[in-house]
Amino acid sequence: MTIRLLDVSPNLPLAEWSVFYIEGEPYIYDDSDLFLDEDGEHMGQHPRHSGLAIYLAELLRWLYRAELCTVTFDLFFKTEIELAATNLSAKKTRKAAARLSPDVSFIRGVRQPDKATYVVGEDGPSPDVVFEVGSESTYSEDLTNKFRLYAEAFGAKEYIAYDPHEERLWQGSRLKAWKLVGKTYVEMARDPRGWIWSEGLQHWLVEDGAFLRLYDAQGYRRLTAQEEAEQEKLHARQAESQVKQTRLQFRQERKKNRQAESQIRQEKRRADQAEVQIAHAQAQIAQERQRAAQAEARLEQLEEQLRKRDAETEIN
Repeated sequence: MTIRLLDVSPNLPLAEWSVFYIEGEPYIYDDSDLFLDEDGEHMGQHPRHSGLAIYLAELLRWLYRAELCTVTFDLFFKTEIELAATNLSAKKTRKAAARLSPDVSFIRGVRQPDKATYVVGEDGPSPDVVFEVGSESTYSEDLTNKFRLYAEAFGAKEYIAYDPHEERLWQGSRLKAWKLVGKTYVEMARDPRGWIWSEGLQHWLVEDGAFLRLYDAQGYRRLTAQEEAEQEKLHARQAESQVKQTRLQFRQERKKNRQAESQIRQEKRRADQAEVQIAHAQAQIAQERQRAAQAEARLEQLEEQLRKRDAETEIN
């Protein structure tokens, strides 16, 4: 990284770094060499950096789609800053244009600008929330010079920095968050879970490895449009599976019912057959009783005849 003397032209778009002074003269960082590889070619962002930045932009746009707001991705913010006089003979402070490009920013009450630069105060108010995703080449500036410039020059109400990398860039929590009090940032409080409530977003900020998640006041994680669509597809597949399972259970129950009905019919037939057999047995018993009564009557007749014959024999 190199430094260069600041041009005092108020229309100069500064680099992403804060103004600083050497012997009273204003300088800025020239960060162009940070993004060149050994062959002088421009380097791309680490997948975890770009992945989180894109995710946050998509998530915020989806969550606040019904509101008048701006969710920007790599939009340049520009404002005018006053430079201190370089010597005692100077009668006026000088002014210059400062410019920063947060990875993601959120501004309420402003339509999405149709240009690459947002002039604070001219195009709309200061951003409500700015996000910087840490990268090896810029994270120290995110936590020092950018930190100061977002507060003092741009008046961003909340500043959130996140380290998504496996090989951590800074110690402690991946998530760092501050709110603007006057012209300085004060660290935002964490609850016992380590969650941070963002007044600007009206959501909880929650660490999740390579991703910074948003949870609503009830504790439910908010989803992007794609995540919601995937969840709906999953729910649809689960519902379809449940319908198939219900149909299978219905067919199984219907089969069981049919088997039970068949068993009932068989039992009824057996019961009917048993009733017929009982009736037949009762008829046989009645016939046997009738035959027994007839036999008993004949026996009595024979006995009577024998008694009469014996009596006649005695008389003779």
